[in-house]
Amino acid sequence: MEPKQQLSDLQGTLKNTKNKVVPFFLKNKKWSIVLIALVFIIVAAYIAGAYLMNPRDTVTSFEQAVRNGDVKTLKGLIHSPESQVKVDEKHLKDLITYSKENEEYLPKIIGNMMAQINDEENGIPNSGGATDFYLKKTSIPLFYSHFTIQFRPYFLELSTNEAGSTLKLDNKKVFQTTDKEKKHTIGPLMPGIYKTSAEKKFQYALLSQENSVTAFDDENATSTSDLELYGGSLELESNFENTSIFINGKSINQTIKTMPKIGPISFNGTIRIHGEQQFPWGLEKSAEALVEQETSSVNITPVPFATNATRKPIITLINNYSKQELLALVNHDPNKFTTIGDSLKARFIETINNNVQFEETWKGKALGTRIDFDNVTLSLNEETKIYEATIPVEIHAKYRKYSRYDSGDEPLEDKVDYYKLTLSYNEKTKTWLITDKEDQYSNTSNYFNGKNTVKSEFK
Repeated sequence: MEPKQQLSDLQGTLKNTKNKVVPFFLKNKKWSIVLIALVFIIVAAYIAGAYLMNPRDTVTSFEQAVRNGDVKTLKGLIHSPESQVKVDEKHLKDLITYSKENEEYLPKIIGNMMAQINDEENGIPNSGGATDFYLKKTSIPLFYSHFTIQFRPYFLELSTNEAGSTLKLDNKKVFQTTDKEKKHTIGPLMPGIYKTSAEKKFQYALLSQENSVTAFDDENATSTSDLELYGGSLELESNFENTSIFINGKSINQTIKTMPKIGPISFNGTIRIHGEQQFPWGLEKSAEALVEQETSSVNITPVPFATNATRKPIITLINNYSKQELLALVNHDPNKFTTIGDSLKARFIETINNNVQFEETWKGKALGTRIDFDNVTLSLNEETKIYEATIPVEIHAKYRKYSRYDSGDEPLEDKVDYYKLTLSYNEKTKTWLITDKEDQYSNTSNYFNGKNTVKSEFK
């Protein structure tokens, strides 16, 4: 058909349409006005809706909400692509925290969303999904397209090396491993920071391992958590083979003799070990030892006189001794002692006899003591089978030794003397006696600094 003929036909069609439509509007003015108004409303609504649903505004709101820590706004903007996964505030807070700690993360997401919009406007397919958050387009026929922000679902793979282990996600059990299945994948999940753990109970310990998994900015939207349980053996030591073993405050009904090595046991700081033993004078305990990664052995020798019941008699014994020593010297009478054994008494008898022979006298009295219970050692004498304890002692006294050349009116001297006293336990009389005294003229700076130094002052 010739172009002139096409133009002529078009003009004819328009003329016929005009001849039909114009008379209709002139004849039905009321309906014409309503129809025109309706058309204007639809057009205005379309334009307004398109403006209000501008995806760039949505992206800007998302960016501002993340930067401002606005969880409420984010919850309204972000939609889940999976019906079984809800958008929750905890992981929105994780998003805010991660974005602050990783400055390149948010610009990367925003840039990806803007690229989606530009591609859409240029007719280039771009479904997003390369980053954790992206735009999802919903096309509405004869209407503008609707854009929402969705997250990319993550999957976490948890693995351990022990069958019969309980795998947990955020403290909730998700799987029990078997000999054949020691891995488990959890998902879909919202991007976020997740606490994963594995634990297995053994006879003497609960082995556990925890990891914090950051499910953000992963190319494959898959994170892994290796939760291997390490339970090696631990060497146990004690000066006494009958020391009972306690784990986390509970007896395991074993002694050093029956179990010098214990395992499997956790080395992650969750296990505390101590020893206890019933001695002839009472129950004694060792300090608790924390089993950590570098722990290779633990000494659980009971600490003597660690309880009030066993410590009080020792304080009384040493305080009485400090008073009796000066009484015996002042009175030239070794029988003033009720606190010492025969061997030490023999030494004092010799000292007093020498004082008498050389006309030496003493004046003075004890003022107080300090006893260092942090540095007590306890052992069993293999020859005598007698328990012996050595303990650092400080004796504060005001005294003076006079020779026959002194007038006896010289003032007393305020002195502090340091000793290591040896105490021996008499099982027949069920009492401790001091059996040796060793002067300490130096190296006393390491003593009397701990919380178990007991000070006494005499009236």
